[in-house]
Amino acid sequence: MPKKVRIQFESRQEAEGDSADISQILEGDRYDKDGDVYLRFEENVEGAGVVRSTMRIRGGSVHITRSGAVRTVMDFKPGQDTMCSYTTPLGDLKFVISTDALDIVVDEEVVKVDISYDMYANGSQVSRNTMTMVAK
Repeated sequence: MPKKVRIQFESRQEAEGDSADISQILEGDRYDKDGDVYLRFEENVEGAGVVRSTMRIRGGSVHITRSGAVRTVMDFKPGQDTMCSYTTPLGDLKFVISTDALDIVVDEEVVKVDISYDMYANGSQVSRNTMTMVAK
């Protein structure tokens, strides 16, 4: 049975000497199934439209699937590089995600995820990223 949650995101992206801080609060649903936690939510992406997202937390990893105006699948596994395809109305992009740190706290009332990662394209670093997500 889904549980309504309020999901707060705080993220920072650093690229080419510039940085951008993003903060948003979304309403969504939490599902617990077979030891995994799923968070589902929708957001309006400026200039692109509605994007539906599912975040699956399994053990020490996070898997994010986004569909709609923007499509991507992202896997965050500490100490591992994973491939990421990012599809937008303007075309497809391929990235490597290198996760430095991933801290996960899950209990009956709160889900908290802290991720620190780098993104690479064509062998060069594109950005340094941090994200904190709290759902309750």
